[in-house]
Amino acid sequence: MNEYGVVLYTDGGARPNPGYGGWGMHGYLYKHNPEIKKFTVNQRCYITDEGYLTTHVENKKNEIVERDMTDKPKIEIVKYINGYGSFNDTVSNNYTELVGAVNAIKTTTESLNPTIDGNIKKLTILCDSEYAVKAIQRDLSVLIKSDWKNSDGKEIKNRWILQNIHDAKTDLDNQKIDYNCKWVKGHNGDPGNEYADWNATTGVFLSTREHSDFNKVLIEDPKEYWKIDEDRHPLLFLRRCYFTSDTDLDKPVYIMGEHGDKNSFFMFPRSESVLSLVFLPTVNQTLKTVMEHQLKFLGGSENPKKKNLFISKTKFSIDMLSLYNREIQRSLKSFGTDQFYFKNANNIGLIHANKESIIDELNPQYLGFQFEDKVKNVEDLYGIVTDMIRGNKLNTKTGDKQECPEWIYITQDITDQFYQIVTEKYKHKPDPINTLIKKHFIERDTSSIDNIKSIKDKEKILEVYNTLTEEEKASFINDRKEKIKWIADNPTKEVCRLKTNASADIETKDNSITIKTKEYHKVTGLQYDENGIAKPFPIILNSNIDIPNRNVLLKLEEYEPKIYLLSWREDKVCKHCVMIKLNDDSSIILHNLYGNRLVLIDGLIS
Repeated sequence: MNEYGVVLYTDGGARPNPGYGGWGMHGYLYKHNPEIKKFTVNQRCYITDEGYLTTHVENKKNEIVERDMTDKPKIEIVKYINGYGSFNDTVSNNYTELVGAVNAIKTTTESLNPTIDGNIKKLTILCDSEYAVKAIQRDLSVLIKSDWKNSDGKEIKNRWILQNIHDAKTDLDNQKIDYNCKWVKGHNGDPGNEYADWNATTGVFLSTREHSDFNKVLIEDPKEYWKIDEDRHPLLFLRRCYFTSDTDLDKPVYIMGEHGDKNSFFMFPRSESVLSLVFLPTVNQTLKTVMEHQLKFLGGSENPKKKNLFISKTKFSIDMLSLYNREIQRSLKSFGTDQFYFKNANNIGLIHANKESIIDELNPQYLGFQFEDKVKNVEDLYGIVTDMIRGNKLNTKTGDKQECPEWIYITQDITDQFYQIVTEKYKHKPDPINTLIKKHFIERDTSSIDNIKSIKDKEKILEVYNTLTEEEKASFINDRKEKIKWIADNPTKEVCRLKTNASADIETKDNSITIKTKEYHKVTGLQYDENGIAKPFPIILNSNIDIPNRNVLLKLEEYEPKIYLLSWREDKVCKHCVMIKLNDDSSIILHNLYGNRLVLIDGLIS
């Protein structure tokens, strides 16, 4: 017969003190399992029957060494437990801490133990409140005999909750569950304490927002606990997602971009500023959920800017790195938007209970008008590229000299500069299979060819080898004679490369790619040699600004991407942007707001 144990971290808080309060709890139901080979690890902490223990500790010589787990029993997590609650009345910190402890005991005796036939033998409560720890450890029978009065005859504080603690401890004794309560240092890197704190903060959020008594306990399967069904489409790769107070949340069109390090300020002139439009086949539910929650504050009584005349022009920025953090995604899965609340009176964006910023209000508000203009410009560019891809003619304004127009758009298919299509035949499959293989942008670095994940067999290695220059081939052979011999001894299957009519070469350096195109002269009207022949002109495309990064390009491979470069001239300035279309009817256009321009001065490019 299996014997079970429970570890529960508890916490509480009130803002101010006393004020709006909440309690929180986190822990797990476990059973001993010596057959487990390794200790379960969470955030560099072992999960044990004593709680979370750091994998490394400081010894007497002030050296960080690996913790000795020789005598520690291995456990198997059966269930994860989370709980939180709010209060209708004004409460103190101490009161909320006691409520958290009571709910930990009741969860054990009323919810967990009955489900496993009363086989829980041990309960460990871990709390960062010395007041709560002493209250649980205290023999309350003396207070009962004194009718809950002190020596001076006055009724003790928090009598009601102390009575509940006594009753809960009695239930533990009746069910023959050994228990102890230990103090842990708060905010010291212990995941259990941190999760309990987040849950308590959630209770404070609910108390502030709802002004009602509310309690919730979640008991979840460990196999599904960290399993996140992430709905982030690969085209949603940029750092920020922008929306406004009048955004249509049921329309799968998203304004993505990056505006630099200043979270609140938008349209600050920076070379890395980028704005894009993403068109998806379906609505992204994660984005819709947090947008809906944010917009509730605009009309809610807790919004300190409710009377602001410009509230209808409010713009917001979602931090995609924070939103799709594993912890935040698990939070949304279990708690919905309960753990999100607005920051403060100066910024009504959303903050998570772990104090991580999720949404920022864009300031100053008058820049919202500039924001709308920039978005409209990108929409126009998207329409131009789409029309040109479809073969529709554009009305272009030309000057006196036909070879030097004042206004013209040029669209080029540059897909083959990132991918090459390979048709492979397999014995077990009657029909050939077309696959996209990353070309130079991913595979140009021969020094790390052994570590390239996209190259999984000798056929593809040989394909990369054939794209190298003679000098690169010589270096490759000298460094990897055994691999080349292996390739030679194992001839490839029938491989056919399907090329496009591209007129550009490509170079890679750091996080950028340089395309030398012979089409750009139609925009500049300047790049001709002495014989009147067009010269190749370099266009630099930067990763995560003009084009996706390498990891995103890898993900896009299965979507059969088509990549287009749009170049145009506005008076004395030449600009460009990139659009990507996928086979699932999704697309993106990326426009570098300030760094994609070349200024023409007296027949020269500055």
